[in-house]
Amino acid sequence: MKPIKNPFTDNIVSSAYMFWLCSGVYMLAWIVVPTFSISNVPIDTLEGYAWGHEWPLGTYKHPPLAAWVLEVLAILTNRAAWAHFLANELAVITTFWAVWQTGRRITDETGALVGALLLVVIPYYNIIIPEFNPNVLQLPFWALICWSFHRAVKDNRAVDWLALGLWSAASLYTKYSSALLLASLLGLMLYHPDARKRFTSRGPWLTILTASILLLPHIVWLLKNNFIPFTYAEDRFEHLPYGPAFLVVPAMFIFWQASTLLPAIFVYGISFGRPHAQKKGSISFDKVFLYCITFGPALLACLIAMLTGGAIRNMWATPFWNFIGLWAVFSFHPDLSLKKLRRFAYLSSFIFIIGLTGFFSIEALAPYVTHKVKRINFSGQRVAEQISKTWHERYHTPLLYVVGDTWIGGNIAYYAPDRPHQLTDGNFKISPWVNPEDINKYGGVIVWCGIHCDQQDEAKTPAYIHTLFPQAEIQPPLTFPQQTGASVPFAMVEWAILPPQSPKNAP
Repeated sequence: MKPIKNPFTDNIVSSAYMFWLCSGVYMLAWIVVPTFSISNVPIDTLEGYAWGHEWPLGTYKHPPLAAWVLEVLAILTNRAAWAHFLANELAVITTFWAVWQTGRRITDETGALVGALLLVVIPYYNIIIPEFNPNVLQLPFWALICWSFHRAVKDNRAVDWLALGLWSAASLYTKYSSALLLASLLGLMLYHPDARKRFTSRGPWLTILTASILLLPHIVWLLKNNFIPFTYAEDRFEHLPYGPAFLVVPAMFIFWQASTLLPAIFVYGISFGRPHAQKKGSISFDKVFLYCITFGPALLACLIAMLTGGAIRNMWATPFWNFIGLWAVFSFHPDLSLKKLRRFAYLSSFIFIIGLTGFFSIEALAPYVTHKVKRINFSGQRVAEQISKTWHERYHTPLLYVVGDTWIGGNIAYYAPDRPHQLTDGNFKISPWVNPEDINKYGGVIVWCGIHCDQQDEAKTPAYIHTLFPQAEIQPPLTFPQQTGASVPFAMVEWAILPPQSPKNAP
């Protein structure tokens, strides 16, 4: 490993030392600051915890891997407040590592570091992702897929083709949109002769076989459940009510993605100056590879939007730009002199600190200015403990079930000491782990938001209480202070008890 100069101290160090130093500081900062800024588990993460507690092979929204990761961390850390922030940063640092390792195969040690560390200023890798969900978990698997694909095509070793199959299956277990990256890589294999010749070897077929075997349980689950995640996606498919959608949607998507990448463009431009285009010559595999993995998924997303007229959610692009820094280094041949590297290091550090400060200010200090609360200020643990206490005092049995929406029901499912099973929105179809006979036998609680409990602040009793649970006993509403020292309204939670038929026989 070629030694390089530390741009902060001028000492000669290894590139590995610089990578792990920068990554370690970044990881620690983005665990500590969100832990002290966000008082309540975010809604997407609550949903993941509720699913993971059941170890499903699939859910009505997404594949199950992100939920499994959360459940593992919940068990290992005893539901520590920082566990899901650790999950975020493990995903991000693994992404940085895979990009760095890929860069070392394509460019030199310094270029690989710049390509990986340029990601630290892109919002997808910091201020946007403290809410752990499948979008975040895609980051490392997309990067690992590309790293193993490059190794597999160039070196044609069985271990790399097997690893590619593993990462591909894991990525599809995280979110189905991973198919965009896999389709891009398939197109690359068909297009470039260096990759196309591998079809005559056993490598690609090892990848397909490995991925297929690993995905088989989930495929069987999809068949048994009538492909419910795709039905859910179709029901939520949005069409723009204005303009020619096939043009407006891709244009809006490109605009927002370019806006998200502005910090990286700024840092790169100020640090290294005017880009120098690569000299014309043969179209190398490395060049096509980088263009394919950097822009292929985004272009396919735009093409699908043009053909269907459907909207693209900007957060779907979370893993799209893993290799934008490495692509810039490879394509524009920046002057990586010590002077310019020092400028890059200081600019990146400045934006890193600005991002941390801005995140803390918005999340922790905003209520002092706006006197409004957000979900992160909710007292989920206090609500869950009070409801659990009332249940235990009355029945002296574990609280096994909670019925409620993703937000308030998820708070009880996560924070209650017994970690009850959640029946989301009273819908047994999307919560197949809850048996109607069991919930009637062992009882549980139903929760819904009153005022200042959720963003809607509408105290509406869910209709399913009267249709599914006529035995429900409505309880006096609970009011709690928010988790902030600012002058904000208390939250009110409505709830009801489902009396158990045989409390002494509860499992």
